[in-house]
Amino acid sequence: QQLRLYARQPAWLAAPLDKLKRPRRDVIPKDAKAHTMPPLLGFDYLAAAWSECGACGFGMNGPVPLDWQEIHAYNCASRRGLGGYECRMLHMMSRAYCAEFSKASSAEAVQPYVVQSHP
Repeated sequence: QQLRLYARQPAWLAAPLDKLKRPRRDVIPKDAKAHTMPPLLGFDYLAAAWSECGACGFGMNGPVPLDWQEIHAYNCASRRGLGGYECRMLHMMSRAYCAEFSKASSAEAVQPYVVQSHP
């Protein structure tokens, strides 16, 4: 769940928000809490691998999930030595990013990760 949430937050920020098709991250003030990424608690290396590999591919109608061949090629070229579980997590993160990007293209889309304020 942590990795899925981590993948959804940048997709929400990257989704076009207005008629000019500007990404939400460019419309929201830079100091807003909305730019905060969720904590990963031990999965930092997978977030780094996902970022290196690329969050997604690009299709005619927007982002598309990475395919298995791209993940395998990345794993071989980077020599990270990711196992099957870790490759599945990269694939899941890519799918979560694409799904959130599609859903977040609505101005009413709810932010996936909200920083909790403590009194």
